[in-house]
Amino acid sequence: MKRKSTTSYIYNDDEHEHQQDRLSSLPDVLLIYIFSFIDTKLALQSQILSKRWVNVWTLLPVLNFDYSLLQRFDHFIHKVLTYRNASIKLDAVNIKVADYNTMATVFNYAMVNCVPNLSIDTSDYLTKYRPIQCLNGTDSLGKLELKGMFEFGRFSVCSGLVKLRFERVKIVESDPFSSDDDGGSPDIRPASETCSDFVPPEKTKTTIVSSAPPPLRC
Repeated sequence: MKRKSTTSYIYNDDEHEHQQDRLSSLPDVLLIYIFSFIDTKLALQSQILSKRWVNVWTLLPVLNFDYSLLQRFDHFIHKVLTYRNASIKLDAVNIKVADYNTMATVFNYAMVNCVPNLSIDTSDYLTKYRPIQCLNGTDSLGKLELKGMFEFGRFSVCSGLVKLRFERVKIVESDPFSSDDDGGSPDIRPASETCSDFVPPEKTKTTIVSSAPPPLRC
């Protein structure tokens, strides 16, 4: 009777420990670069892989939020904005959101902290419908992308704006980028209430995919 050959698998603690050390040895600058391309929730969860990674998420210069990945999205946003390292300058904030208050929280945070690149996507659903506006003004905003069925109000100063993209956004101000100063903000204004045309300054690249939601059909 032939004996079956068996293969034994022995767990090697030393090898496993060595693999953990290799993960831990990755430089922070590389981790931060990688985590800037993924959702901030996933970046925060990475701390379970290595004790050294516990605070890496607080150093991210780019924050990416998607409400579909979390049940308590507003709570998560609050924790991230509260506990991130305030000495690290934010380069960009990208958020996909379905709640007006959460959207307003992130928008105001981006304006106060002079974030140069801001993208807001409310195309799935927005529970409240109020204008988004910035009355205090900001010179740091260079790129603004808004997507979804909400209203765009007044921005008092946006002198640094170089790229503007609207998709399904309703512009409720006749001159949203007006300024009390002469020449304090870019000459961007809708030509009509339907906002089908824009007259952007030479330095600003403007894209309007659709100024208003399409008609509902049965």
